[in-house]
Amino acid sequence: MARARAGTVLTAVLVLVLGTIGAAQGNDKVTGKTTVLEILFDAPHRMADSMMAMPAIDAVEKPFAAALEGVTSGDLDAARRHAAAAGYAIVEKEEGGRRYVLLMESDRAGIGPTVAVAVNPSRDVVIEAPHPVIDRHSDRQAAVLFLKLGARALVISGANRCAAKAESPCSGKTRVCGDGNNPYRASDPAHNPATLFHVAHRYFSRHWPRSVVFQPHGFNNSGSAVWFVISDGSTEKRPDDKMLSGRVRDAVREALGRERAVSCQDPGDRSIRTRWLCAANTVQGRDLNGSADACNSNAERSSGRFLHIEQTYEEVRRGFGLDWQNLPAYPGSAAILAALAKTLPCIRADCAPAP
Repeated sequence: MARARAGTVLTAVLVLVLGTIGAAQGNDKVTGKTTVLEILFDAPHRMADSMMAMPAIDAVEKPFAAALEGVTSGDLDAARRHAAAAGYAIVEKEEGGRRYVLLMESDRAGIGPTVAVAVNPSRDVVIEAPHPVIDRHSDRQAAVLFLKLGARALVISGANRCAAKAESPCSGKTRVCGDGNNPYRASDPAHNPATLFHVAHRYFSRHWPRSVVFQPHGFNNSGSAVWFVISDGSTEKRPDDKMLSGRVRDAVREALGRERAVSCQDPGDRSIRTRWLCAANTVQGRDLNGSADACNSNAERSSGRFLHIEQTYEEVRRGFGLDWQNLPAYPGSAAILAALAKTLPCIRADCAPAP
């Protein structure tokens, strides 16, 4: 009996040590990168149709949320313990006078999200990128904006939205996965709350109850002059929209002209020809706008806390993805950066327009 117990203990120790070594090796690959952007740009993404279903999050949801709590409270020892239990590693970086804490999958499976938290942020903003890969360079744009705007946190999806063949239980359909007009995939975190991406969304949006959650997206809008379709995740209509969606639109128009940006909430914009992708079925928007069932029910009123922007590639996202140090050379990229810097809420007296 004693020998059996000793064998059990030895096995447990070996599992712990080997798990720690594996996490450390994955962590070494990350810490070898020299900048926060290099780490974020290198985040892994599981590709389309590479899984039958998304892994259940039941066993890791609580330690993952506890790791986020440890990071935001400054208890990094606790954050590391909980992160390890969720299959994550903690990476600390300091640059430009600011400190950042990142949570990344230890095994780099590219399924769970990559998360970054600014220790001393400038703006009351959480940036989320639910559609890397398919919305090309929207993840890189989110990372660049996280740093330039001084946002509180960043959440980048690991899995391609089409990675899992299983369907999401939530309402809505799409053709984006190339298999016809079918329900959203379970790997699409903008349309499935049973993901660690949504766990991070809920944690941050509750921890900072006045923060704005911003999601950059991408679309093909050929045949239209519109580069930006802006919405707040609700079905509310507001003539001459003066809430955040309208203010961002107006700031973009100041730089680029009226027909470059529209608000889904403003009926007056419907005379402009564009693809109206208005995010009323995005679960994070439904959540923040008070839907009783974020998976299936639209929100009729806006809380003003969710900002969703569809953007063209060549005019907007390309600059962030391939030439982020030269954004003034890309009028659309420069315009959205300036518009967000002008309209998103500051939390420090010295909060200035982004560089």
